Parts: sequence; structure tokens; C-alpha cells
Amino acid sequence: MNAKIVFKLIMFFSLMIVSKPAFPENLLLKNGQIFRGDLASIEKDKISMIIEGELYDFYFKDIEYLIAGSNQPNYSNILIKRKNGVEENASLIKMTDSALYFKHTDQNELKILRMTEIDNIKVKTSIFIATEQKNTVVIDSDVGEINEDLDKIIARIVNNKIGKNITKEAVKDADKTSALENIIKIDSADFYDKFWLKINKYLDNNSTNLLWNLLENYSEKEKLLNIIYNEKLTAISKNKSSNAEFVTAELKNKIRDLRNDFYKRAKKIILSAGQ
Repeated sequence: MNAKIVFKLIMFFSLMIVSKPAFPENLLLKNGQIFRGDLASIEKDKISMIIEGELYDFYFKDIEYLIAGSNQPNYSNILIKRKNGVEENASLIKMTDSALYFKHTDQNELKILRMTEIDNIKVKTSIFIATEQKNTVVIDSDVGEINEDLDKIIARIVNNKIGKNITKEAVKDADKTSALENIIKIDSADFYDKFWLKINKYLDNNSTNLLWNLLENYSEKEKLLNIIYNEKLTAISKNKSSNAEFVTAELKNKIRDLRNDFYKRAKKIILSAGQ
């Protein structure tokens, strides 16, 4: 074997040893979104990850779990400080909002610790630099203020000149006449109508069809929900029960949850129109 080949082999195996996996952790959010990146830090209410060179925050309330890749040889090295004062070095295997799964760096036994027992977790292998904090983008899976959120997406679509061959001037004129008329209120009976009126004109044909089908599907789900609960209320009225207020509140919460779920799915369709 000549010297050049030997040198290449040495360099190859050296890189295998010192290189950190590109995406050592997989993150699943409760809304179904999946992210892959390097764990940067862990705080009391959130974690930070570096994804394609950008720093992102994810709140524990939104996280289903964070887990290391199944086939990777190395794991994020963390320092766990328990509330009783004990500190231990460990390799992060999995983390949820309620538990931490880890192995000690010199052992192979999987251990589990409740998050309520932990005072602090420091990521020792992070390439995170404090000055990078200014580039943090917060990702929150809650719907939040729909009108404000949609306005930002519409601005993005318009700036990218995506839509049904409309000009910026035409969009501005349309917005002046419809801004007050198309305010979306999540508890309003005309939620789906207002949603459609607000966003429809900015979408391409494919996105329009996808969104309309999704809207019809959720509208039918809501109608069925109303029928079921109206039957419950009728039965309560006949039996002169005092549970009517509870059932009405339960229906309102279920409709709100359904509409939040609709918006999360609709948003993905709308964003695809702005790409």
C-alpha cells in the first residue's frame, strides 16, 4: 500500500473520530412539526437548538420529545445539577417536558430522572456562542393572534409577488376596503367565512383548492360537534339537570380546539403559496 493511500486512510478515520454529527438531536413538537439540529442550551422553560446555522428556541410546553439519533455514536454531553445539590456528567438520550433519559459517560445503563428533581442542565458539548443569541427565532406552536399572523404571511406572499397575478397596488386597495370587514374572531360563528375572505385572494389555484377542501372538512366536523352537543343540551333540558352550563362551556372549548387545529394545518398550505 503506497504512502498516499495510507495518508488518505489516516485522514478519513481521523475525521470520523473528531467530527461531530451534523444533526445529533431530533425534536418532535406536539403539533407534529419535526426539527433536526444541534442542542445549544437548556433552560427552565425552553431549549435552544442550532438548525442550519440559525438559533431557535422551543418551549417545553410545545415539545413532545427531544431524542438523539438512533444510529449515532456520540451524544450531547450534559451536566445535570439535581435539586439536592448532586451534579453528574451524562449523555443525553431523550428529554420530554416531564423526564430526562440519560446515560453516565462511563456507563451504558439507561437512567431516568423526573424534571421536577432537576435544578439545572448545562449542555457541555454545545457550539453555541452567547453573541449568537441576537439571532434567536422563537417558534411557538400556539395559534396566537390569527389576524396578526395572517397579515405577516400575506405581506410575505405579496412581496414575493405570489398570488393570482395581482399587483401590490391592487392588494393595498383591496385591503383598505376589507381590513375591518374580515377581522377573524376564533369564537365567532362566521370564523370560517371570515378566514376564507381574508386569505383567498392571495393564493394560487393549487393552494386555493387545498385550503377550500380543508375548510369544508373542518366546517363539517364542527357541524357534527354542534349536533351532538345540542342533543346533550336537549336531554339536559328535559331532565331539568343543572349541567347545561358545563356542557355549553365544553362545546365552546372543543370548537376552539378544532379551529386551532384547522389553522395550524391551513397555515402550512398558505405558507406554501408564498414560496
